[in-house]
Parts: sequence; C-alpha cells; structure tokens
Amino acid sequence: ASSNAESNRFKIGAKMELVFTPYFKNKDFFSTMRAYYEMNTSKSNSQNISVYNLPGDITSPTIDAALKSMGSSNSRSNSQNWVYNGHFSYKERYIVGFSLRADGNSKFGPKNKWGYFPGASLRYNISDEPFMKWSKNFVSVLGLRASWGVNGKAPNADYLFYNTYNTSAGNYGFGNQTTPIATLDGLKLDDLRWEKTTSYNLGFNLGLFNDMIEIDFDYYHKDTKDLLMPNIRIPSMTGYSTLSNANVGRMTNDGWEMNINARDFVKVGKFSISAGFNVAQNENLLKEMDETVLESINNDWVATVRGGDSYLNRIQIGNALGSMYGFRYKGVYQYTYDYLQNYQKENNLSTEEYENWINNEFLASGKTAPIVIGSNGKVQMKSNGKPMEMVYNYADGASTYKFQGGDAIYEDINHDGQINALDVVYLGNSLPKVQGGFNFTIKYGNFTVKPRFMYRFGNKVINVARMNLEKMYDTYNQSATVNYRWRKDGDVTPMPRAMYNSGYNFQGSDRYVEDGSFVRFQNIQVSYNFPKKMIKSWGLERLQLYFSMDNLYCWTKYSGVDPEISTGAFAVAKDNSQTPRAKSFTASINIGF
Repeated sequence: ASSNAESNRFKIGAKMELVFTPYFKNKDFFSTMRAYYEMNTSKSNSQNISVYNLPGDITSPTIDAALKSMGSSNSRSNSQNWVYNGHFSYKERYIVGFSLRADGNSKFGPKNKWGYFPGASLRYNISDEPFMKWSKNFVSVLGLRASWGVNGKAPNADYLFYNTYNTSAGNYGFGNQTTPIATLDGLKLDDLRWEKTTSYNLGFNLGLFNDMIEIDFDYYHKDTKDLLMPNIRIPSMTGYSTLSNANVGRMTNDGWEMNINARDFVKVGKFSISAGFNVAQNENLLKEMDETVLESINNDWVATVRGGDSYLNRIQIGNALGSMYGFRYKGVYQYTYDYLQNYQKENNLSTEEYENWINNEFLASGKTAPIVIGSNGKVQMKSNGKPMEMVYNYADGASTYKFQGGDAIYEDINHDGQINALDVVYLGNSLPKVQGGFNFTIKYGNFTVKPRFMYRFGNKVINVARMNLEKMYDTYNQSATVNYRWRKDGDVTPMPRAMYNSGYNFQGSDRYVEDGSFVRFQNIQVSYNFPKKMIKSWGLERLQLYFSMDNLYCWTKYSGVDPEISTGAFAVAKDNSQTPRAKSFTASINIGF
C-alpha cells in the first residue's frame, strides 16, 4: 500500500487606523478619537489518497491500482471589524470614554453575520478637586471609575450554516470491491448567534503618601447570553448524533478584586522592604440552559457504580458550576444486626422491652447498627417485632444489599430505610471562595530577595487517590490506615471493614471530599549586583549573580499530594493520583560589556 497527502494554507489581512486629536484653545479640554478597521481572509485545503495492490516495487500512489481510501477538505473564513474609540476629559479630572465595535464573521449565517458591541467608561479624579487640598500631604491619588460594555465570541468552526459533506465517511462494497462514500456531515446552523457578554465594573484607585501605598479595587458583574457550546447531543431520530455548535444558555459571574502595593514601606539605611497583595472572589451562576444539554451532561445515579465515578456530575440552573453531589458519610456501623438479635434472646426481652432498650440505651449511648432510624430518632420496627434493616438500593420489593456491621454509614435523608438516589445531596464546590497572592521585595545594598506566594481558600477536592488506597475491595496495595479498619462488634473506627469484590463501602460521599485550601511558596529569587566600581576594572558594565527556586513548599490540610487540582468546563476537582509538581532550581550569571 502507498499513500500521499498534501495541504495548503493562505492568509491575507489588512489594517487601517485613523487618529484625530482636535485642538482646544482652552487647555482644560482634551479629546482624542481613534477609528480602526481590520480585515482577514484565509483559505486552506488538503487532500489524501491511499492505494494497494501496486505492481512490483512501485510505491507511487498516482498510478492505477486498487483504491483504499481518499479524502479532501476545504476551509475558508473571512472577518472584518470596525472600531471607534473616543476619549474626552476636562482638567484631567472628569474623563469619559466611548467605544463601538462591529464584527463581521463568515462563521455565522446571513441572519447573524454581524455583531455590534458598544462600551462606555467614566472616571472621576476626586483628588484633583480644590476641596481635597487638605489631603495633599497623604492622598496622592483618589479616583472613582465605572465602565459598561458588551463583547462577543464566535465559534471555532467554519461553514456551519451550510450542509457540508464528509468524504471520509467509509466505504461501500465488500472485500476488494469497495468505493469511498461521502455523507452529509451535519445539520446546517443558519440561526447560530454571537455569544455576548454584557458587563459592568465599579472601582477606585487610591494612592497614599506619594504613592508609597497604592490600592486598586474592582467590582464586576458579567452576564453571558447565548452561550456557545460545541458537540451538542441531539436525538438520533434526526439522523445525526450531535450538533457541531449551538447557543445553549445564560450564565452570570459576579466578583471583586483588590490589589495593594506598598513601595519601600520599611526603609532603614541600605535596607528596604516592598510588598504586594492580591485578593479576589468570583461566583458564577447558571441562569438558563437548554434541557437537552442538561440531560446530556447530567448523569443518572447507578447503584452498581463504585469509586470515583459514583459522584454525580450535576449542572443545575441557579447553582454554580463545579458542584459535587453524593452521599453524606456518617461513620461505620459499630455493631451487627445479629448482635441486637442475640441481645434480645440472651436477656429474654419482650418486643416492647427490646424496642425501649434500642432507643433508650443502645442509640442513646451513641452506638450504631444497620437498622432504620426514623425522623424522630427512634428505631423503626417490623410487624414481627424486629428492627427494620438498612438496605442499599431497595427496588421492586427486593434489596440489592443489606448493610452489615462494619459497613459504611450513609445518611438516610428521607428516612425510608433505603440508600439510593433520593439520598444524594450537595457536598461542596470545586471553585475557591477566595484566591490571590502576595509577594515581597527585600533589598540590602546590592542584594535583592523576592519571595512570591499564592493561595486559595474554600475549594473542595475529591481525593480519589485516597479512596483507591482505602477501599479494600481488590488485591491492590492499600494505605497503612486500613490497619485501623473494623473487625468485630464494638470497634469504634472511621475505617469500614475489608470486603473483597463486595459491598458498597467506598461510594461517592463527603468521606473523600476534602478542603483544598492552601498557601503555596511559589517562587523565590535571589540576586546580587556587583558594584560598578569593582567590575569596571574588569572591562564590564554589569555583573549579576541570579538564583531562583520554584514550588518550594505548600501549607495545606489536604491529605493528597497536591491540592491544586484543575477542573474542566463542567467537571469537578478530582485527584486521581496526579503527578506531584516538580521543584526547580535555576542559577545564572548575567554579564554586560
């Protein structure tokens, strides 16, 4: 067999910019305007062919032979954008800005090819007002600002509003008598719209003591409509399994951010310290989402699924992305069901005495057994005078599994004696409640030390690695913590019993949901600049020794390797034994002549 392929790409663009700054006799007024135009067009094509049954040693696929496969592709995209920016100020105290952007893109159909995105901004420098003269000695800058604007996003694919064909869909025929076929590649999307985000921002700048201390604060709100999402599942009765792109919903983001910088706030002789601090908080909420998209993302609870996959992936309108759902873990059953039954027989208790003993002595002392507890905190009894047994996934009149002593306790939310989908609850969120960083610059003479830190607080991580090391379900190596597992009636331990290929002791629950908060010593840089007088005699203008270390240490209560776990667009943070972050050390010499 032999094959050949080639591809070509051509792109051309043009830009034009016009700036106009009018002249004012009154120097208190200032204005400048900018008009900008840009266009881009690109083309690409590729083709490939593969043949077999070539005679002799011939390898060229261009001669007559049995055709194995062939394919080709073409792509073309065009875009234009017009931008106007206007800036107006009076005494540099009152500042107004306007903008308007028009984007045209061939990825959309004729109905929505153009998108229009306006914006406006205001700034008020209060510190320049005459009535603020009293503060000049310590307030160097005080400004308020506000902005509003709309921006847009286009899909990544071309030709979405055409019925395109796939020439590599397969072959028709049998054996060597096959012919490549082409099929429709998908439904045309002539109503696809721009994803638009409308946002506003409120903030202020404050400079103190000749800008030795600078504070910058921003509050923002973003409302994204017509969310674009690729590969949307659709009913197969349409003849296709997915849509290449679709506008599926609406999401908001609200948050704030503050930056504080202190320059040489400690200065004694040759010694000085500068510092920077950043803190930010963001909250996203899903406001609208297409029902078919929700159904395709949200998986149903399946009783037989164990381990890390048993956590439900749930996207709910009115909730934040990155939310975790599973059971509430309440410990380990200390006693077996038989222990209770034997106690009744040994002490010859009547049904009423037996029930009173369970409620007033056994349960009242904090002991646990796999029996059903009602919403009133009392044991639920059967008609035969025995306690009802806790079961897992009770369905169609038969229990899948009866809990035993030493099994994990999952909270029976609705007190029906069954652990199933109705007991799944919200367990936390992968997104941090607050995050940021801080740094220092410490100088003494020609020495400079710059340590840098980052932090996150309030985020949750599912420690699947710990789950796999404590499940005691198979023959794989386990953690030393399983030595403290339950073995006999009366054992008080948070570690369930060992069960080979049986039981449900490591279902998705808050047992493995840990606090992912951390403070990381991210980097430190140490440098020394040799005095110019010393190196001048060596024929040098500059000589610097430099040393840096990355990922030095992480302070955290998280029991895994690293609490900084990345998440996907709709996924939650799961630690599946990720590779630890590497520590790196760098040393260098900078020489200038």
